[in-house]
Amino acid sequence: MTITLSDLLKDGKVHVLDGAMGTMLYSKGFLLNVCYDELNLKQPKLVQEVHEAYVRAGAEVLETNTFGANPVKLRSFGLADETEQINQAAVRLARAAAAGRARGQSGRSACGSSPSGRWRVTRRAPTSRAR
Repeated sequence: MTITLSDLLKDGKVHVLDGAMGTMLYSKGFLLNVCYDELNLKQPKLVQEVHEAYVRAGAEVLETNTFGANPVKLRSFGLADETEQINQAAVRLARAAAAGRARGQSGRSACGSSPSGRWRVTRRAPTSRAR
């Protein structure tokens, strides 16, 4: 039986998810001018090693390395046309890292939500010190 994220949320237990992929990649020398999502294709071993470190630390669910893996955000790196490949690679890497080693009944991976890279102001907020 496949256990879904919804099942985990309903079981009333505490579950451990992975941490900050971007922080881990930064700590390995990849600065902010690098597209971390592209590393799924260019440095897959490194991304999988980060996932595996979280599994060793007890993570039951791994979030894919897809924080900015959408065409709007990837366009700024000239990678909009590679969105699908980047996301597919991210899923493969997380699943490979989780397979048979994540705690619980089976290894699980989850796709992460991603920002669009655009800011939108929906209403004006007061900006004076008096308010």
